Amino acid sequence: MTIQSFLNESELLNFAIKLFNMLLFIPTILEGDWPTLTVKCCIVVGFWILVVFAVLIDLWTGLERAKVLKEKPQSHKYRRTIEKIGEYWRILAFGLMFDVIASPLPFYTLPYASMFASVACIAIELKSVIENLNRKKSAAAKIPEIIAELIATTDRDKVAELLKNYSELGKKDKENGRC
Repeated sequence: MTIQSFLNESELLNFAIKLFNMLLFIPTILEGDWPTLTVKCCIVVGFWILVVFAVLIDLWTGLERAKVLKEKPQSHKYRRTIEKIGEYWRILAFGLMFDVIASPLPFYTLPYASMFASVACIAIELKSVIENLNRKKSAAAKIPEIIAELIATTDRDKVAELLKNYSELGKKDKENGRC
C-alpha cells in the first residue's frame, strides 16, 4: 500500500463519515444548534396539523351536506376519515424521509418535501370540501370561480357589484338553511 492510496482511502473514509453524520443530524445535535432543529421540526409538525385540520373540515362539510340533503350519517364515513388520516400520514412520512436524505445539500434549508406533501394533501381535501358544498348547493362552492372573476376584473365599480351579488348569494344560503 502506497502513501498516496492510504491518503485517498482515509479521505474517502472521512467523507463517508461526514456524509453519514449529516444524514443523521448528528452535527446539529452535537453542535447544539437547537434553534435550527426546532424550527424545522415546528414547520413539519405545523404542516402535519394543518393536514389533520383539513380532514376534519372535510368531515364537517360532509356532515353538513348530509344534514341538508336529509341523509343519515353513516359509520363507514367516520371510519373513512380515520383511514384518510392514516393514508396521509404515510405520504407525509415519505416527505419527511426525503427531507432527511436531502438535508445535507446546502440549498435544502427547509423541509420542502414535507411542506409540498402537506399542501398536496390539503389540496385534495379542499377539492372534497368544494364537492360537498356543490352537492348541498351552497354558494360557498363558487368561491374559486368568484376569486378568479374578481382577479380578472379591473374596474372598481364592477368589483363592488360582483361583491354585492355574491353577498346576496350567501344570504340566500342562510335563508335556505345551507350555511
